[in-house]
Amino acid sequence: MFTKQGLNIQTSVKIGEVKTSAKSVTVPYTDASGAEQSLSVDHLIVSIGRVPHTSGLGADTVGLKVDERGFVVVDDDCRTNLPNVWAVGDVVRGPMLAHKAEEEGVAVAERIAGQHGHVNFGTIPSVIYTSPEIAWVGKSEQQLKTEGVAYRAGSFPSWRMAVHVPWVIRQVSLKFWLMPKPMKSWVCISSAPVLPN
Repeated sequence: MFTKQGLNIQTSVKIGEVKTSAKSVTVPYTDASGAEQSLSVDHLIVSIGRVPHTSGLGADTVGLKVDERGFVVVDDDCRTNLPNVWAVGDVVRGPMLAHKAEEEGVAVAERIAGQHGHVNFGTIPSVIYTSPEIAWVGKSEQQLKTEGVAYRAGSFPSWRMAVHVPWVIRQVSLKFWLMPKPMKSWVCISSAPVLPN
């Protein structure tokens, strides 16, 4: 689907420098296999990810541990190194997504109340806000291969979805993996549907 739109997405590349001229931008890079490549384009958009906004928090004043990237250091239960201080959301490890922060917040509230709060990070969906949108939940096919997990792959074309969900238009692609023991399924959906007005 992305190829049809003229997109060539490459991951795990290493860029050493960017060369600019009056009419173009050249990016020499090393691809995932270690081969040297070069890309010449009219314009270049650089996305370097997100960082937590913890500068000026005064963490050093109270002895709160913050890592080299600015994230508040927490354990698996979202406890910091300070007694009775918890941290969740965009200032701690993991994806910077509101629904992840909400799950962590609920779990911390349950723990403070003496219950057994739990967050299953494997079931929190992620999304890349592009056009088309890309969303996924669980492990990627590559992660399953690396971990040696037995699975079966499948896909579901958009025209089948349109029969049951009439507002789905254009290209929606659904890819999924099923693992027999214990039975789990992971889903990757690309190109989010467009809702009617």
